[in-house]
Amino acid sequence: MARSDENSPGIAYEALVYGRQLAADGDMEDAVEVFKMAVEAQPESCSAQLHLGCALLAIGEIAASLEPLERATRLAPRHAGSRACYGLALERAEREEAWEVLVEAGGGELDATAPISLALDFAETPTERFRELIGLVPGCCGPLLRVAQALTQRGDWEGAREAWSALLELAPGDEDAAQALAGVLGVEVDAALAA
Repeated sequence: MARSDENSPGIAYEALVYGRQLAADGDMEDAVEVFKMAVEAQPESCSAQLHLGCALLAIGEIAASLEPLERATRLAPRHAGSRACYGLALERAEREEAWEVLVEAGGGELDATAPISLALDFAETPTERFRELIGLVPGCCGPLLRVAQALTQRGDWEGAREAWSALLELAPGDEDAAQALAGVLGVEVDAALAA
């Protein structure tokens, strides 16, 4: 891909497409370099800034990810995905404003699927954070299901019980949730439904 000294949406677009392909193939270091080219070609592109920040975050360059992610949120303040990624980067950097940014990404409540899905995709997210999400997604089956699954996979049986129980309160006849809760409690499905 040829570089240009002028800001060019065409070059930025090509770089984003190529960078996404590299990332999909697992070549994150090269993807970072290509996303840097996209930012260089079009610095006012939320997408270019967001892709660069997320790629940096994915390779563990937490401090470096903050600037492009913060810029992406300034360029497109209503873009929940950029706010969610920025919130996760802030969390990894152990900055206090992380969850506030994630709540903003959810429109005032952390009940939007996007921020929670992103949080659950990061293996390093502390288990305690998943537990916090249970109370923040009281009316949303999809995100609550992901939280319950994540806690179960991590072996946090108390948190998993709480999440599966909350899901069953929302959807009392959900056989899959009842079966998962039964497995967590070590009881029969009928006993889980009664719990």
